[in-house]
Amino acid sequence: MSKLIISVILLGLISCVSNKGPEETLRSFVNNRFVSEVDKEDFKKFFAGELLSELEGMDEEAIKAFNSVKGQKKKSFKVNFKRCSDDKCFLTYTLVYDTTAQALDKQENERSSGVTVKVKKIAELRKIEQSWKIFGISDIKTLYDYKSLQ
Repeated sequence: MSKLIISVILLGLISCVSNKGPEETLRSFVNNRFVSEVDKEDFKKFFAGELLSELEGMDEEAIKAFNSVKGQKKKSFKVNFKRCSDDKCFLTYTLVYDTTAQALDKQENERSSGVTVKVKKIAELRKIEQSWKIFGISDIKTLYDYKSLQ
């Protein structure tokens, strides 16, 4: 009897993990960008539509720039607002992460500084064949908080 109960619980957990909702899909994409490099195959996991076509057409240099956030320290991710129907969802979210910036001083010596970046964006997700895919991400606002360059 206890094996049956454990099996039912595990089956329920597995089905929840494989059927991610729109918020979980977006969160998974954001988290993935901070821990590993995204390649053209990864684009198919998260994106669809015209955005997927654009991303698949990127050259290696553009993909390298896309992956520039890898290794940075993500501080927070929050969905501020969502407007969803059965097969379409718009999520407004805020992402905060730490990175570094390069600057030249008056003597043209290059110096590094820590920067906290706060971005606010809107993601459009649509349900395709029982999974949610990102169809677009629009920027609303980006704030940079530079620490001292001394």
